[in-house]
Amino acid sequence: MNDITKRLIQTNPLRVLGVYVGESKAKEAGNINRISAHAKVGQIAQFALRGDSVLQPLNRDEKMVTQAIQALSLPLERLKYSIFWYADSQCACSEQLNAAIDALIADKIGIALYHYNTLINSDQLREEFVDKASFGLLTLDKQRFAELFTELVSPYINSIEQLITDKCTAGEDSIQSAIFDQVWSDKLEEELKSGFTNDDNIYVQIEDFEQRANNLIQHVKLAYQFWGPQSYRYKDAAYKIISKIYQRGTYIMRHIKTFVDNGVSNTTIRASQRLLTRVHTFVVSLLADIQMDTLLAKIIKADRQTFNDSYNTLTLQMEQIVARNWHIRFLLFLLALGLLALILIENTTY
Repeated sequence: MNDITKRLIQTNPLRVLGVYVGESKAKEAGNINRISAHAKVGQIAQFALRGDSVLQPLNRDEKMVTQAIQALSLPLERLKYSIFWYADSQCACSEQLNAAIDALIADKIGIALYHYNTLINSDQLREEFVDKASFGLLTLDKQRFAELFTELVSPYINSIEQLITDKCTAGEDSIQSAIFDQVWSDKLEEELKSGFTNDDNIYVQIEDFEQRANNLIQHVKLAYQFWGPQSYRYKDAAYKIISKIYQRGTYIMRHIKTFVDNGVSNTTIRASQRLLTRVHTFVVSLLADIQMDTLLAKIIKADRQTFNDSYNTLTLQMEQIVARNWHIRFLLFLLALGLLALILIENTTY
């Protein structure tokens, strides 16, 4: 059972009270009395409802009923719960809403969002649903309803990949796009907040960078898959993430250079050169298959240029240090030979 079914459908207060969206207050009151009467004699009231064949049975008692009544006491709260429960067949909105609930239970999120999208975008269906769900106490326009729905559903979407696999609605103004945007943005923000490590160990820094950069670039690829290369959302995501990867790569390469600034051995310098190449190769390979149009490529050109220039400059500087070290060593070697020769000459003289 997925989280949406578990949290929003399985114990929906309307299901607890045995009613569908659009049924009368009298029907609801009668069911409440029936549950109470059964509970007093140690029995559980049963209602034949759509979804019972796949949802877990409810052991209705007076406490559960009291909680359900409280949950439905405010019109807006009643509307929220109604979004995730079946409608009476007499309601015009029932075809779309009921198909959406069936799809959610079957874990077919794309199909569910297709039906919700139809319900939200149809003024007639949306207005009837809101009217029936709130007993005429609320009205919501398309934008507010879409925002409310996105707010309710997004926390329970565990796989943004599934939104791509099950994509049934097109366009950046679709409810599926809004939910993808919300879930994708939340997960990206969570990844960005964690940040890169500032551990003194350069190997830890590099491994952390590789892991986080891989995670970040997956968000770019998901945005490309869902919105396509021409979407401003994709371009914005690609720019922010690719620039961050280039900037962090540049920072790490410059940090590597600090290890060879104090005249260390050629062995250490060669090891540092290998780390430098590792970082550069990783970034180039990671970004090689990212789709960029001319405009996007132009926007990130400065960060890419800084990254590549830093690599080339640092590589040259390390080679110069190695060459200088070998030159000094050679001079020291010649000096040692000269001293040895003097010693041998002196010994021969005596």
